[in-house]
Amino acid sequence: MTEREIDCGEALEQIFAYLDRELGERDQAAMRRHLHTCKGCFSRVEFERLLKGKVRALRDEDAAPGVRERVKALLKGF
Repeated sequence: MTEREIDCGEALEQIFAYLDRELGERDQAAMRRHLHTCKGCFSRVEFERLLKGKVRALRDEDAAPGVRERVKALLKGF
């Protein structure tokens, strides 16, 4: 079987599935190869990885009143 190649558009569409390890092994490997050669996509994935880590580290009581509802409303658009 040949190695699957992806372009920047597909890589950007798959960032969150990649970070959450929701891609199949073939797609995960294609993403790793793309990130190894594409500085722009690598930077974007690293930014999202760090942001997810920061958000995960927050506790409910750290958020200002209403933040949870605003974030949920924003996420409904995705």
